[in-house]
Amino acid sequence: MTFPNLLLAWLIGLAPCAYAAVPSAPELAEREIVILVAGDRLAAYDAQVVRSWTEVLRRPIEERELAFRLEVLELGLAVPHEVAIGRFDRRVRALAPEIVVLAFEGAAGDDERALLARLQTLGQRALAARAIVLCAVPPKEAPLPIAERVREIASELGAVLLDLDALEVHAREAPPAWRREDGGLGEEGQLAFARLVRRRLVERRAGGGLETRAVRYPELAGKAERLVVSEGVLREGADSRGGFHTQEGELVGTGWIEAACALGAGDFALELDLGIDTLDGGEAGLELGGLYLGLDAKGGRLFLDGPLAGPERVWLEPHRQHFGARQRFSMLVTRSGNELRWKLGPHAVAALELPGELAPLRLDAGKGALRVRSFRVRGTLLERAAPPAARATLPQLDLAEARELQVVVDREPGQYLGHVTMAQLDQGHTLLATYPKGHGRGAIVMKRSEDGGRTWSERLALPPSFEKSQEVPTLFKLGGEPGRERLILFSGLHPILATHSADGGRSWSELAPIGDYGGIVAMGSLERTAEGELLAWFHDDGRYLRKQRGPARFVVYQVSSRDEGRTWSQPRAIVEAPRAHYCEPGSVRSPDGKTLALLLRENSRTRFSALVTSTDEGRTWSAPRELPASLMGDRHTLRYLRDGRLLATFRDMGFDSPWKGDWVAWIGSFDDLLHGREGSLRVRFLDNTNAWDCAYPGLEILPDGTIVAVTYGHWTAGEAPYIVAVRVTPEELARRLSAR
Repeated sequence: MTFPNLLLAWLIGLAPCAYAAVPSAPELAEREIVILVAGDRLAAYDAQVVRSWTEVLRRPIEERELAFRLEVLELGLAVPHEVAIGRFDRRVRALAPEIVVLAFEGAAGDDERALLARLQTLGQRALAARAIVLCAVPPKEAPLPIAERVREIASELGAVLLDLDALEVHAREAPPAWRREDGGLGEEGQLAFARLVRRRLVERRAGGGLETRAVRYPELAGKAERLVVSEGVLREGADSRGGFHTQEGELVGTGWIEAACALGAGDFALELDLGIDTLDGGEAGLELGGLYLGLDAKGGRLFLDGPLAGPERVWLEPHRQHFGARQRFSMLVTRSGNELRWKLGPHAVAALELPGELAPLRLDAGKGALRVRSFRVRGTLLERAAPPAARATLPQLDLAEARELQVVVDREPGQYLGHVTMAQLDQGHTLLATYPKGHGRGAIVMKRSEDGGRTWSERLALPPSFEKSQEVPTLFKLGGEPGRERLILFSGLHPILATHSADGGRSWSELAPIGDYGGIVAMGSLERTAEGELLAWFHDDGRYLRKQRGPARFVVYQVSSRDEGRTWSQPRAIVEAPRAHYCEPGSVRSPDGKTLALLLRENSRTRFSALVTSTDEGRTWSAPRELPASLMGDRHTLRYLRDGRLLATFRDMGFDSPWKGDWVAWIGSFDDLLHGREGSLRVRFLDNTNAWDCAYPGLEILPDGTIVAVTYGHWTAGEAPYIVAVRVTPEELARRLSAR
């Protein structure tokens, strides 16, 4: 009998046959044993084992006082040791298993020492479990010391050793009706053997040798209670996005529903009565700060996501046993001490350690449609500001038809000219603009203006490597005397490349990697710290830096340089959220120099743009906080006007903005950013004839106060995008605003 079949036979008797119903009283306790099986060769399940498994799940079994749940994690022999251990750690953290089964099977040619080292490490990581079982089959040609070492590891861990070679005796001595033609256990034999093992586990529990974990409902006496939804109606300041409406006692719609409170430290309970209309696409779930308890409707699995769940999404189990389309179900999320438990109906789904405060509390329909009857929160509740209004209400000025303020910088029939960045040289009189021949990729183009953007040179000669750029070029001035400014230009994806100029952009080095990592729109922005160190920021969605599997997961990274950009540190993640896709950081420093801020694009289009801040020169960063609708958009570029006000220009992507998809600017103060205020003015620079494809602007303020902004867009219907500059003074903006 093969190892996978015998291992499955041993486990079939441990498969879940029943779950205890969830009582409504606060005396809730579990009587479920969660079993995690981890090993390198677990995939060879044959059809007969699957049929036997199904049969056991259907048949009533004598010992009903325990409910078993089985999870299988195949580590894979080709997976590096550290990666396998990381996967195992995340699974243990998510499931909190009472029994961990470590499957060890050697084969000729294996590195026995490596396998034993992995087995020992996994066992040490599993010590929190109530029982550890080692299933071992030494390689056929292996010397006896391999088997002895397995026994030693079992002894060190206090584990039950299940010697599968010895168990073959059961197959050889079994009644003929139990055996298959190859001598292994047949279907009846597997069922009988499974019941035998199950009975022994029950007997061991009865004798005190195996305890189930009793998890009581959190102690919530005296805790505050908040109704988010009751009888299909939003309550007590709760907010929603997506056009929810009340229908037959349910709140129905797409988008999300957010509580007007946060959860403080300590015990809490979230109780929901809801349904999902469709399960054939998208994701839905509950966001608790940096954790997302999710349903993959298309793949039919449950998962944990977000920075509090680990570096990658943690897949749990199929969801269709818990609920189906248009079926109402209950969701219960509790925390007792620091242990968070997630239940769907009577089914325990996951458990993990989760201390501290949690915000926001948001029920997310993803691309599906939710039907919410009730959503109740109990615990230590903290007030938090309501989300921004969906539409900006500050004064707005439209300059789209002001042709006298516009200068065509570059235009080529049939050629897409894209995303622009710009640097100010020679005490402000010279501007250098760069952009790709294509959407986000293509040969790098560079032009120079010696008169503040009124006129522009022909395209400049550049090194051959600039022809092979695969991403948006981004340009920054590092310092230097007029005419000999030091510049750095980046080009992203994998790997991130950089080139340097020491003569104000007249000559450049070839593009070369800055490290062994990649990223998108690299670098999105760059600042110098008080100590003279360079900080730069970019983002990745899992394709170029982490090479993650599964859905895109956006992370903003920071790198630093202590030698004027010649070498750069490894990336450090500074912004990540469970559901928000934050990216394309635009930086600005406070007028007093004490605070760095990054404005972030939100790429899922379900959230507002956000702000993160640092008061220690980028060593630590705040959690993302949503900005008002007046600043919702992509690729913010910021500069201070001479009067101290702050100007930001970007692509408008406001939920209900009349200028959505156009090139806009915002004027306000740094304090407006910090306190979530709308600002004082929004301006449309140009009307983009495409639904969204424009902006990524360069922006500089000349010594006389003139605003010079340069970017690409579909400025003429039916033509390829081209590059246009807008030159306007703050005084002209004020005059036009008052003349409306």
